[in-house]
Amino acid sequence: MARGMVDYARNFSYILGDSKYNIPGINGYIRKNTRALPVIDTNKRI
Repeated sequence: MARGMVDYARNFSYILGDSKYNIPGINGYIRKNTRALPVIDTNKRI
C-alpha cells in the first residue's frame, strides 16, 4: 500500500510519513522512484 501512495506522489517535493514508514525499503523506493525528499519521523525520544 505504501508504494501505491508513493507512486501517486511521484512529482511532489516532499513525502511525509510517520515512524512506521522509517524502513529501508520505503526510503529507498522513494529515492529511486520519485523526485521527492522523504521526511519521515524516527520516533526517537531525546
